[in-house]
Order: sequence, then structure tokens, then C-alpha cells
Amino acid sequence: MEKEITGYVKLILASVSMKNGDLHSTVEKMKKYLAENYHQKITLQNMADEFYMSVNTCSDFIKSNLHHSFNDYLKMLRMDEAKSLLLTTNLSAEKISEESGYTNARYFFKSFKGEFGMTPQEYRSSGGKV
Repeated sequence: MEKEITGYVKLILASVSMKNGDLHSTVEKMKKYLAENYHQKITLQNMADEFYMSVNTCSDFIKSNLHHSFNDYLKMLRMDEAKSLLLTTNLSAEKISEESGYTNARYFFKSFKGEFGMTPQEYRSSGGKV
């Protein structure tokens, strides 16, 4: 019960701060949360819970303020990390997929190729030239 009450108090405070023009702060907190957690299993529900919003409200908020859907923004963070690791480490592509937040290496390879038109190995070999 204490956890529920704490959640309601945080929700009320977040709602008040949003009305007081603290929109920028919430956007920055969301960006920070995603940047710190992209490598873990994270869902829109996790975000909604973290920021005391409904899933639909959170989705709309992200889309209108980050200019990407939740999934697209998360994919962008993960792909940026993967590109960086490919160019700065000798880790295998499978390990890089894990480090970037992908639990399925095959899905990572498919997503990477779809995003950049080349496999992770080809990207590494090209020195990052897409």
C-alpha cells in the first residue's frame, strides 16, 4: 500500500510540474532514462511506469517530444552503440548485439542490415562508412 501511495504522490507531483512548464525537464529525464537503460530489456510499459503515465500518454509524449516512436528511439540508441562498439572494440558481433540491448543476435543482424544496408562485419570493415 505504501508503494501505491508513493506512486500516486509522484504522479500528482509530476502532473503539477508538467502544468508548470517543466516539459523540458521531463523530456530530458526520459532521454536520460533511455540512455542509461537501452542495453536492458525495456518496454513502453517500463517507461510509463517510471514516469507515472499511461502507456498511451507516454507513447504520445515521446513521439511529440522526441520526434520518434518509443521503438524507433530505442532502436536508434541501440544502433548508435552497436556502431560505436564495432569501430572501437574487437568484440564479436554477437557480443556487441548483447551489449547494445539485443537478446537475439539474428534479429540484431537483420535490423542492422535493414538500417545501414550492410552487415555489422561489413560496417566494421568499411571503417564506419555507410
